[in-house]
This record gives sequence, C-alpha cells and structure tokens, in this order.
Amino acid sequence: MESAQKIAAKRSGTRGSDARKQLLVCEKQVADIEAELTSVKDKSTEMTPELTAATHATANELLLDIQSTLEAINAEATESNARVILLGLGFSSEQLDNPYSALSGGWRSRCTLAGALLQKPDLTSQPTISTFHR
Repeated sequence: MESAQKIAAKRSGTRGSDARKQLLVCEKQVADIEAELTSVKDKSTEMTPELTAATHATANELLLDIQSTLEAINAEATESNARVILLGLGFSSEQLDNPYSALSGGWRSRCTLAGALLQKPDLTSQPTISTFHR
C-alpha cells in the first residue's frame, strides 16, 4: 500500500487519477482485512470453516497481487542496480553498507541522484514539437 500511496502522490492528470483510484481500492482491502482481524481477535466473530477459507482466499489474492507488482518493478534486481549506480557516483563499497545518516550532505545529494537514476520514468526520448510552441 505504501508504494500505491507514493505513486498516487507523484502522478498527475489521468495517470494520477488512475493511481489514486488504485490506492483507494488498496486502502479498502486493507481496512476490510483489519476489521475482520479485529473482530476475530475480539472473538465477536467465530472462525467458521467458511470464514477461514474466505480469509485464506483473500490473503492469497493479496499475496498474488503483491508478487505480481514486485515482479513488474523487478524488485529482485533493485538492490544490485542501486549498488551499481552508487558505485558509479563514487561511493566506496564500505560506504554502501553504512547508514544514510552517517553520510555528509554531498553524499546524501548523490543518494538522491541515484534514486532518480534508479527509477525508470516513462518519458519520451525526444521532445515533441508542441513542447516548443505555446
């Protein structure tokens, strides 16, 4: 849900609207699951076999959604890509393992740049003619 919040906050226009709609769906799913969990913890709802099966099905759907999202953003390669970018910006291997708070302002700026380089923005490779005409 955190990634959905970040995407919804950064995007504008139609893409932003779609991202915000997706965020609302995620928030509703989380709220429903939390409410169900609370009622089970409070013992106000008895865990019947049907409710257990439905809860498992919902959990499986959420896990599949999360897994497909992680695959879509290539989460497995993100750390190694970040390390390559940071090394290219002059970080030593030792600095990579230190906490962010231990870095000076200049190195933190490089981290911000690395974050921008790590993202794959969906921009066109060349500006269009309408970019230059007002």
